Amino acid sequence: MAGLAALAAGVAPDPRDPQYQKKGEQRRTYVFPGTEERIPYHLYVPSKWNKTTKLPLVIVLHGGGQTEDKPFQHGDGILAKIAEQRGYILAGVLGYRPYGGYGNPFRIIQVPTAAGGPAKGRGPGALTPEERARSEQDVLYVAALVAQEYNADPQRLYLMGNLMGGGGTWYLGEKYPAMWAAISPSNGPVAPEEYPYDRLKGVPVAVVHGDPNTGTSGDAALKMVEHAKEHGVEILWLSVPGADHLTAWTKVVPQVFDFFDRHTRK
Repeated sequence: MAGLAALAAGVAPDPRDPQYQKKGEQRRTYVFPGTEERIPYHLYVPSKWNKTTKLPLVIVLHGGGQTEDKPFQHGDGILAKIAEQRGYILAGVLGYRPYGGYGNPFRIIQVPTAAGGPAKGRGPGALTPEERARSEQDVLYVAALVAQEYNADPQRLYLMGNLMGGGGTWYLGEKYPAMWAAISPSNGPVAPEEYPYDRLKGVPVAVVHGDPNTGTSGDAALKMVEHAKEHGVEILWLSVPGADHLTAWTKVVPQVFDFFDRHTRK
C-alpha cells in the first residue's frame, strides 16, 4: 500500500508494543504525529491470521458523538462475528475527536422537520480547520498502521460507516478512490447535487438506509443512488424497512461483507 504509506507518513507500528501482532479484539492507541496525544483505535484480528497471510482490512467509522468502540458494540457484536467467520481485519477509527466528522465538508441530510420544513443539513460542526484535517488524517494513519502491522492485502482495503461515519465514508471514498476496493456508507446521505460522483468510478458502493422517516433522509439517499448509477458507479441499495438510523446497518452486515467479498481493487 505504497500510496497509503505516503499519505500516512510519520506513523509506523511498534514491534515493542505488548499488543504487537496480537489477535482478537483489542483497544489500541498511537501517538498522533506533530502532537503528544495518544489517539485510540479499535482493532479486531481474526484467529486465522498469521504472519504470512494477506487478509482484507475494513476501516470502520462511527456516528457523531460516539467512539471507535461503539460500532463493535452494536448488533450484539455482529461486526467481530462476521470478521471472524470471513477472515477480515477490522479497524475502528475515532476521527481524532468524537464529532470530528472525518474531514467531511458535505452536509449530511436529515429528515424534514415535523413542521414540514426542509431537511436540515449537518455540516462538520464547530471544529477548527486543524481539527477537521486531523480527523481525516486519523483515518489514514490507522489504516496505514494496521495494514503494515498485519500485512493486509493491499488490493482489499474497504471503508464503512454509519451516520456521521456514513458521510465520512462518502467523502473519503471520493477523495481517495484509488485506496478502496469498495465502500459502504449507511444512513449518511450528503447533499445529492453537491457530490462528485465521477470520482467514484471504479469504487463499488453498498448504500445502507433504514426507515426513511428516522434520523437521516431516505429521499436524499435514494437520490444519491440514482445519481451515482447515472455516473456509472456500481451501486448496491440495501434498504432496511422497520430499522432506525442507529441499527439499520447491523441488520445487513452479512450482505455488506458479501459485497466486499465480490470486489478487489484492480
